[in-house]
Amino acid sequence: MGMSMVYLEAGSGAGKPVPAEMITKVKKNIGIPLIVGGGIRTAEAAEAALSAGADIIVTGTLIEDDARKVKSIIDVVKRFGRR
Repeated sequence: MGMSMVYLEAGSGAGKPVPAEMITKVKKNIGIPLIVGGGIRTAEAAEAALSAGADIIVTGTLIEDDARKVKSIIDVVKRFGRR
């Protein structure tokens, strides 16, 4: 499809998200979008991933488990202003 990106995945329903240090190191060594998923269940975890360099975050299981938390994560993503 002509799209290039890297996806760091901690695993569906992961107990811990991908470490910020790993996100930072990967982002510094690629020139394409970085997607990070798995274990992002709080606004703090979302902010940590975005601050570390994630261009996109994935919060699949959270929507199934606690849709109310999604709003706080959306607020964090909006603050980063990624397009």
